[in-house]
Amino acid sequence: MKRLPVLPTLIVLIAVAAMVALGLWQLQRRAEKAVLIARATANLDRPAQPLPRRITDDLLFARVTAECARVADWTMGAGRTTEGAPGYRHIAACVSPTGQRFRVDMGVASDPGLRPVWAGGAVAGTLSHAPGGPTLLDRLRGHAPRPRR
Repeated sequence: MKRLPVLPTLIVLIAVAAMVALGLWQLQRRAEKAVLIARATANLDRPAQPLPRRITDDLLFARVTAECARVADWTMGAGRTTEGAPGYRHIAACVSPTGQRFRVDMGVASDPGLRPVWAGGAVAGTLSHAPGGPTLLDRLRGHAPRPRR
């Protein structure tokens, strides 16, 4: 009679236990996620409001307006156009007339050499976390800063 390989069997059993635990965790989070989705949907339906001084998670996906008095810096990262084409996302680090700092996603271009010339002005859009950020490994190890807004 052939013996069952101990190490591979143990690895499979650990993987199965991990998958079951993750599934149960997702079921436990179902109500919390439903609340977040309802809040985001309600925020999308609200009229635009001035960018609040303090941004909290309950404001995510709210429509906001702001004045970018000057652009302090530009960052560029990977992104996709509304049609799904890959490109380079341009993000302006704005400073308001009162000194508040916020980021504005100015869109995606296919040319990596494009340097935006926008110097500021009135902006309107949907409040969200800034694109990009820490890797999954950084988040798992607890080395990830809170998302920028």
